[in-house]
Amino acid sequence: MISSILKKTLLVLSLSAVSTLALAQADAAKTIAGIVASINHFPSDEQKQTLMAISNNDANSAAIKAIAEAVHNMRHSASDEDKARLTAIAADASASAAEKELAGIVAGMNHSASADAKAKLASI
Repeated sequence: MISSILKKTLLVLSLSAVSTLALAQADAAKTIAGIVASINHFPSDEQKQTLMAISNNDANSAAIKAIAEAVHNMRHSASDEDKARLTAIAADASASAAEKELAGIVAGMNHSASADAKAKLASI
């Protein structure tokens, strides 16, 4: 009986941890999307601080961290090195839909997000 209760408790805790991690990923993706939608040539100092916090947060996926770093480093467009990483994320079957969308938009940006890209960013 105690073993059954313990197993159920561990299951609930595990599911809670997984949903908390998924929520953190979604929040990070939404934050990055909002920043990308507002960028004009490069992120502001405040946006750079937010992006570095996302990049340094171990709760975020490697894809989210790479996207945050690419946006942080952006000067009119992503660097060639960042574009290569973003293109890989956009093509990665294990990446979430939001990660793929963000990576593709950031890789293709030049100065600012297009109206079409902003509409996609708003849906993340």
